Amino acid sequence: MSCARYLEDIYLYDELSPAARLIIDQHVLTCDACRALLEEVQQQSALVKHASTARPAPAHAKHLTDAILARIEQPAQRATVVTRLLAPMDSLFVRYSLAAVSVGLLVLFVSEQYSGPVVVKRMPGPAASATLNTGVFLKQYAEEKKQSKPTTPSWYQCLRDESCAASLFETHKQRKLSSL
Repeated sequence: MSCARYLEDIYLYDELSPAARLIIDQHVLTCDACRALLEEVQQQSALVKHASTARPAPAHAKHLTDAILARIEQPAQRATVVTRLLAPMDSLFVRYSLAAVSVGLLVLFVSEQYSGPVVVKRMPGPAASATLNTGVFLKQYAEEKKQSKPTTPSWYQCLRDESCAASLFETHKQRKLSSL
């Protein structure tokens, strides 16, 4: 009788049905090699079951606990560069001062946006100051631009707007024909 067909069942002995176990038990009574293998597999299985339920215990539990507590209670010895730079921000005076400066800059920005296009420039010498009304200047410039004859658009404008694509195509076609 060949033992090769029983080897797989011996390794899976704990997972077999009662009928399959009975067959293995009958074979093991007559075969010493398979009996030794079955005993070894059962010992290893019992060892694995025991190891999975056993709780690990550190060799030096008191030393481990002391080392962990020492690390937790130890304050940070070196502060990072960012912490050192932000340390003055802990003061309420500094925070409120920066907030006031920010509000002041915001007010200046908004007031300049709403003050209109009038610019006053002080000059040394006989003229005490000069006022340049940019709103009037821009209106005059826009009117002059409208009255001047339209200029031919650049290649970039033609390609971007596609407004003169036909004329560009005709110019290109004429150049090709003249080169022949």
